[in-house]
Amino acid sequence: MSGESGGAAKLSVRAAARLWDVTRSTVHEWRTSGRVDIFRMVAHGFEATLDEVRSAKVLLESSILQGTVTERDLANAVREGKVVAVDGRYSLNNRDYLRALAKCRASKSVPEPVRHFSGMLPALNSVGVV
Repeated sequence: MSGESGGAAKLSVRAAARLWDVTRSTVHEWRTSGRVDIFRMVAHGFEATLDEVRSAKVLLESSILQGTVTERDLANAVREGKVVAVDGRYSLNNRDYLRALAKCRASKSVPEPVRHFSGMLPALNSVGVV
């Protein structure tokens, strides 16, 4: 980050590239082609606010579907209007929402341990089976 002014964190092209996991050259190419129009010229180069960088639709679907996020998660979020792609690209905010959704889904799928009426967990035998 190149500093803060007016309460909004400012990011350089280098910092935005790091967040988007692309090269600075790619960010400059996107900027000059008009794909990303969030950067403003300042004395030391170009910068944008953190909110603008997080909202820019630059991530490919393949980078969204990494880790625990499934195609089904993405399809459901798009159908419900929680995530909207622009030219097949998504934002960091979209990615974070989908990761939180997948984490929630994963935590609900973990079965509760079976308890006896006493409230105690059953003891395991020597093989590790109840």
